[in-house]
Amino acid sequence: TFLVSLGQTNAAGIYSADYRVVDAASAPLYAVYAAAAPRFFRHGAASVRSARDFARTTLLRTLPLAIAATVILALAAPLLPILFGPSFRDSVHALRWLCLLPVLRALHYSWGSAITGSASQWNRTATQFGAAALNLCLNWLLIPRWSWRGAALASLLTDAALAAASYCVLAHLCRREEPAIMEIAVDSKTP
Repeated sequence: TFLVSLGQTNAAGIYSADYRVVDAASAPLYAVYAAAAPRFFRHGAASVRSARDFARTTLLRTLPLAIAATVILALAAPLLPILFGPSFRDSVHALRWLCLLPVLRALHYSWGSAITGSASQWNRTATQFGAAALNLCLNWLLIPRWSWRGAALASLLTDAALAAASYCVLAHLCRREEPAIMEIAVDSKTP
């Protein structure tokens, strides 16, 4: 939207085509986490730590897929002008910028799913709203100066910030839960 509003329709086409390719490459990751949602809730009902541990196990399975998607996107980028036409020559460079998104998404899907499964959806929603606000600000600052490169950088920084925020929120929830677990353990030993 920012690119089009600045009259950069060619850049908007390049960026949106590449973003759709990245979305398609990320779809299997999203599908894994959507299918695992009931298990996240079961683990989260036991404890935040249990949900975190399940997120770690799931991430160990999805991260190699995300890395493979990143490598495939980077290597297949030269095919875009062949598939979409010669006007998409710049898409090769744009896709090579955006190809890191599957790895960042695997991270924030994992940690975010653990947060949601631990009955802390409002925390996850807060991180997502924060990421959306960050993305708007970065787009406003970067796109006028660097066109699609600014949009790609904004996307990378936003997904990285969402992953970092999700990790921090999950770590905070685990630390907050620790005194409660200790208190339950002491209470269970008291006659």
